[in-house]
Amino acid sequence: MRAARGTRAALMALGLGLLVVLLAGGPPSAPPGLFGAAPARAQAAGSGSGPGGEAAAPGAYAATRAEGPARADGGAAPPSTLGDGAAVARAGGEDLGDRAMAELRARIRGMREPLRIVMVTWRGWTDTDQGFKDYFESHRIPVDLIVRDAGRDRARLPAIVAEIRELQPDLVYTWGTSVSLGILGRHDTETPGTHITDIPAVFANVSYPVVSGLVPSLANSGRIITGSTYLVPLEAQLRAIRSYRSFETLGIIYNPTESNSRNVVDTLRAMASEEDGFTLVDRPIPLDEAGKPVAAALPDMVAQVAGAGADFLYIPPDSFLSGHKMELTAAAEDAGLPTFAAAEGTLENSRAMMGLISRYYNIGKLTAHLATRILVGREDPASIPISSLARYSLVLNMDVIRTLEFYPPIGLLQISEIEDSRADGGGSVEEDGDEDQDQDRPQTGGSVR
Repeated sequence: MRAARGTRAALMALGLGLLVVLLAGGPPSAPPGLFGAAPARAQAAGSGSGPGGEAAAPGAYAATRAEGPARADGGAAPPSTLGDGAAVARAGGEDLGDRAMAELRARIRGMREPLRIVMVTWRGWTDTDQGFKDYFESHRIPVDLIVRDAGRDRARLPAIVAEIRELQPDLVYTWGTSVSLGILGRHDTETPGTHITDIPAVFANVSYPVVSGLVPSLANSGRIITGSTYLVPLEAQLRAIRSYRSFETLGIIYNPTESNSRNVVDTLRAMASEEDGFTLVDRPIPLDEAGKPVAAALPDMVAQVAGAGADFLYIPPDSFLSGHKMELTAAAEDAGLPTFAAAEGTLENSRAMMGLISRYYNIGKLTAHLATRILVGREDPASIPISSLARYSLVLNMDVIRTLEFYPPIGLLQISEIEDSRADGGGSVEEDGDEDQDQDRPQTGGSVR
């Protein structure tokens, strides 16, 4: 078995693992250090999209993440801001600061009626949506949330656009890339007849806001929208894998019809070529006659990657792979191939061994904070940088680790969230996810219609 290196290997790695953590300056929850800021190569990269908004050359993912202030603390806030961005990002949108909270409460007391927000979701109620809703409740901000679900069908979006025009809400919330583009349109195309362009909006769980064409820059949207992205920088993800164990060959199976996967593959190819630190084994999933990826091919694809000598299988943020995460991760486990998931929706309720992720619930709260800055703080959405959480969660699945007999350094265990059925009596993971990856969740609490 490829991963059966055993406890002896773990003990040999202990000293190195502890040294790495100490030298890194802290756990993965902190922006600097082990899983923090992107290296200088990415920091110097250009924009993630071309003049027409098309996908950029290889490396677009790294460039997009590095271009402009990607976190909520990326720039100086206007005098009327309701909170320090760094504190909000670290707390998932909770910590507003004393002065800002006093200003917020004064304005809330002066509200005569609830704020009307139309929430457009992709596949039912998710942890992101719940975090968005809970933020308003915890800060006693009266809102009337009008929820419309696309049911994973883009054909429903035009009718939702028409309804939003009739409702004329105070703000629109969109979930995921497909919904956001379908409701708000691209930044470089004037389509007021088919998209909402005259009502403030916030988006959540968009993987690549720049590469997708939703905004021209992470620093400034150039339109009356802002929002949040959930992906941890790719460089930080690779450092997380290396903190577990060094690797020479990284495998990736991807859906060639999905832009998220293609962007990651292009960037990994560029990183492998530029840094010469690893070999990339990438395998596209075959398509059927209708142009759809074939799920039945996944076990064979895993066998191909394992046979090519991959030390880890990297699972990108891909809606198809997430929908078939059990088949994919179980096949990797059977092949003795450790897996790393880039998104919470793929990591949880699967046999993925590890992942470095942003928690979706906190992304929802952060997005609600951005909405509050617009609606209550009266800030221009275009001036609010596209935000991401400053803290990440390193998650290890001990059930898979024991099966593979591929144990992490003890120092890494001390800074990780551990999923272990032996400890909690069976399955502690929740069912949620990002675009196309989450499970339906019931709405809880408050006024939602």
